[in-house]
Amino acid sequence: MFRSTAPKIIPAVVTFALLFSGCGVLNLPPASTETNAEGTPVTSAPPTSSSPPSSTAATEPTGNTSHHEDSVYTPATNKAPAQNPPQPKIYDESTELTARGLSYATMDWMVSHNYAVTTGDSTVARAAIDSKTLPAFIEMYDTYDEVYLQDSWIVGGIMYLEPAPKSFAETEQPGVYSMNVRYGRECGSWTIDHTETYECTEGSRDIPATIFARFTGERWVIEDLLFAPA
Repeated sequence: MFRSTAPKIIPAVVTFALLFSGCGVLNLPPASTETNAEGTPVTSAPPTSSSPPSSTAATEPTGNTSHHEDSVYTPATNKAPAQNPPQPKIYDESTELTARGLSYATMDWMVSHNYAVTTGDSTVARAAIDSKTLPAFIEMYDTYDEVYLQDSWIVGGIMYLEPAPKSFAETEQPGVYSMNVRYGRECGSWTIDHTETYECTEGSRDIPATIFARFTGERWVIEDLLFAPA
């Protein structure tokens, strides 16, 4: 599990948060998902619009009247924050106690995380995880929220998670299941008062990791994200 003792102020957590969240300057939008033959989501090319095809599983907007179907997602730049990012929602499939259910829940978390990065609204992302077992992500969301409260924004910051449903298995802990994923992050920066304060040199893709999640009887709660030993 991630652990951090960094104080919750922006200068102290810049490197920490960017390292694990993958804030990036490549300006790639969140990966969309499509269902495969097994009916589980898989990552595909980034969307060019917030209104993906009906087969898209994790980036479909919530139907909020303020988020029009023809709104086009525009990634953040050093001159302006992102516009019309895909809004998070919880799909019916995400509530199933199946490999398919955890796959959808994983992608739901990815979209909600990316929404927090691009808007400073981490409400759905926080609800997707266990704050006690993933305090590092809670610390990230505190930081992201503060960035936007200061009239600033994050450039990039996109996290990618591609689940492998066939690896779905119950752990020794009752109610807790695991699933292998491929993790990715884009390198990048954010601005404070319109001045760049952090920039890294490269991101990562296709990092093997494992998601651990608890099924509450109604939904999945992500409890951990562990990376395979190097």
